[in-house]
Formats: sequence, structure tokens, C-alpha cells
Amino acid sequence: DPLTGKFHWFAEIPSSDQANASVVAVEGVAYSLSGGRGGGGSSAVKVGGKDEVTDSNIVWKGRASGRFGTPVLHEGRIYSISSTLASCMDAKTGEIIYEERISTPRSAQQENQGRRGGFGGSDYSSPVIAGDKLYYVQGSGETIVLKTGDNFEQVGTNQTTSENESFMATPAISDGAIFIRSSKTLYCIGE
Repeated sequence: DPLTGKFHWFAEIPSSDQANASVVAVEGVAYSLSGGRGGGGSSAVKVGGKDEVTDSNIVWKGRASGRFGTPVLHEGRIYSISSTLASCMDAKTGEIIYEERISTPRSAQQENQGRRGGFGGSDYSSPVIAGDKLYYVQGSGETIVLKTGDNFEQVGTNQTTSENESFMATPAISDGAIFIRSSKTLYCIGE
């Protein structure tokens, strides 16, 4: 209850010491991914009810985990990227469709090890989807482009700038342009 803080309902999902990603709620189901050394995993829970609804509202629990980026749900699939691991899951069942390593240039890997801005391998943005493409901006400024669907296909990797900047914000897409914010600059990329 937003006025009192009292629970209306709750459900037990896989516990974790890192539950940083936001929950995604679509059509009455809340999807979560968590990770870290304390376990974690994925789950889907029907929203609503009264008091504890673990037995009645858990749709599925899975082993897929996430880190900082919030997953995105598109055409029945949940896409998540954690560092250089891209995952795709079936939203109805929680079944992992694929887990694949993203290919990044050697320079991005070195920069993620701490040479740029002192943030190490910290990738905080969340993936976004436009059309049939998923876009993910790494902390180094590399924008990874994946094709959506059941098969992993990395169709591009684009470096935003060669300047010493860190990228932690989720990109925004509007009117055919992608907006990418760094620690120093707001970039607008379009035709």
C-alpha cells in the first residue's frame, strides 16, 4: 500500500545478493532477473492477490541471471545482457533460448578493465529494441547491435567516440534516432 507501506501480496522468488535490475511487468506478469554470489535466477509472477501468493502466482522460476541492466520483453522473448553475455528466454516458460558471448573489439575489452574513466568493467545500461534490432551500450561506449529472434546474431558493434568518456545510461530511441549519453556528452545518431 503506497500510503502505509503494508504488503498487499508477496511471492518468494530466487534470493540474491544482487537484485539491481528493475522488474519488467507486462500483461499482468512481473519478470525479474537477479544474480551475484548469493545465487539469484529468474522468475515470472502473476501480479495481484492477497498476502503470500507464492504457490498460486509463480508462473515459472529459472536459472538465468542478470546484473545491472533491466531486461526487455519483445514478441514473447526476454532479452538480457550482463557484461558480455547476451541471453534470450521464452517469456511463457522461462526456458533459455540462447546464452552467447558478445564479440567486442580488443580495445573495448582493455578499456573495460579500467583504462577509461576509472569505472573498470562496469556496464550499467539496459538494452532497448527498435524494429528487429536490440541495442546495448557498454561502459566503454561500444554500442552492440543484435538481431531479435530465437537465434543469436550480432549484426554490429559501433564505437560512439574515441574520447575518454564513460557510458552508464540506457540509450533512448525516438523518430529514427538513437540518443546515447556519456559522462561528458549527449550524442544523437541518425540519418
